[in-house]
Amino acid sequence: MNLKPVILPVAVMLMLAAGCVNVEYLGDSYAPTSNVEFYYDSKDVPPNTYKVMGKAVVNDGGNPFGDDDQIRQEIFKKARAVGADAVLIEKIVTRAASSNTNGYGQFNKVDRDTVEGFGNSTTNYNYEKEIHASFLKRIPPAPKEK
Repeated sequence: MNLKPVILPVAVMLMLAAGCVNVEYLGDSYAPTSNVEFYYDSKDVPPNTYKVMGKAVVNDGGNPFGDDDQIRQEIFKKARAVGADAVLIEKIVTRAASSNTNGYGQFNKVDRDTVEGFGNSTTNYNYEKEIHASFLKRIPPAPKEK
């Protein structure tokens, strides 16, 4: 039995299922960290605790097999790698990345001036998610006066 025709489609499906989350980061880098806090609202960030060390834009590439947990894990991975202590999600944008329209119809000419018929079309949209985040670094406490 030749498995080559089966292996390629299975490999493609696995790659699609694995997702394609892209994290673009611009900012400072520090020693990698292991514990990263996650905030969804700036009001939840303790005041005078962190400084912004950089910005990230995360895109799921419109992968229909991707999920929010996968996106979150990729953000954590990047944040740990660049030494962030916390991440603040600032904006989440969902937009149609592509569309595909299919249609059909049947028309009959009744006479010189009349055409009868019907038609239908369907449009499917592929949505992608883009997340804007700030990577935060903990501000060291001020030395105590003696």
